[in-house]
Amino acid sequence: MTSAKEHLDDVLKEYNDAVASLEGKGPSEERIGAYIRRGRVLSMMDSFVAAIDDFNQAIAMIRQMESSLGRELDPGYWVMAHLSRGELVGTAGPAEMAAEYKEAASRLPRLSAGCRFFEDDRAIAEMCVDAAGDLREAGFRGGCAPFIDKAISLSADSKDPDMMNLCVGALNFAAGDVEEEDPAMATALYSKSVEIGAQLKGSGRLRDRSEFVLALASLADLEEAGDEDAALVHRVTAVDVLEEMFAEGYESGVEALAELHGLIGKSLMSRNKVEAAEAHLMRQAELAIGVSEEYLEENGIKPWKRMGGSG
Repeated sequence: MTSAKEHLDDVLKEYNDAVASLEGKGPSEERIGAYIRRGRVLSMMDSFVAAIDDFNQAIAMIRQMESSLGRELDPGYWVMAHLSRGELVGTAGPAEMAAEYKEAASRLPRLSAGCRFFEDDRAIAEMCVDAAGDLREAGFRGGCAPFIDKAISLSADSKDPDMMNLCVGALNFAAGDVEEEDPAMATALYSKSVEIGAQLKGSGRLRDRSEFVLALASLADLEEAGDEDAALVHRVTAVDVLEEMFAEGYESGVEALAELHGLIGKSLMSRNKVEAAEAHLMRQAELAIGVSEEYLEENGIKPWKRMGGSG
């Protein structure tokens, strides 16, 4: 069986041959593509200096051809070259990466399925979500908007489960960015995320339940002042999903689950649903201070999971 290194060596030889055959023939889109493809392989092989040189060559040639032609080339070349270079120069500092990603974002409006390096909408949307994640991790969240907006525009109306799952995360990302300055917009974004997440969960195709829970809990926080009933419904759903995850061995999010139980308990208490409220508040205590199920049984207290949800 061919190893990953042997496979990369073979691919690199192929791209070396392609670049060599085009040198001396002047600038061309074929040559630009060859530089970008070889650069990406070199990057995977940790030959970062050589990879950056290939991306530099590609970008310089794009500029040269566009200047002589008086028009832009296929935007896929520009986007891929700058993103690829940005991934590598980011090791020198996040500002350098952000500058490259900004250049890539400048041509996102024209990028569509079938452009060079992006065969379909899914490839574009996945690239955009990855780029936004890189920028957020580097502390440049302000540069994420063009990428997240593009991802949402491509996935929001899709019926493809992969695109729908991607959209849930992208909507949450966008909502988190505007939550403080534009609560109405954040509410609309989280609502759409909940809608898509519910469809996916109902069909058994929800990949990341934690994203669904985030949308539900965040939407409830925004709704609480104006629609307590909706906030309660969304918190109960979030708790049901999280409890399901914990029953399957999920270990993160204990504090969030405890907080949700506490908020539901208070809401139910204000509606005079005392028994159901106490069940949620006891579950909050069980999670917060580690009260065991055995202790509850010994003291004649029914654990929340045996009472079943909100009551």
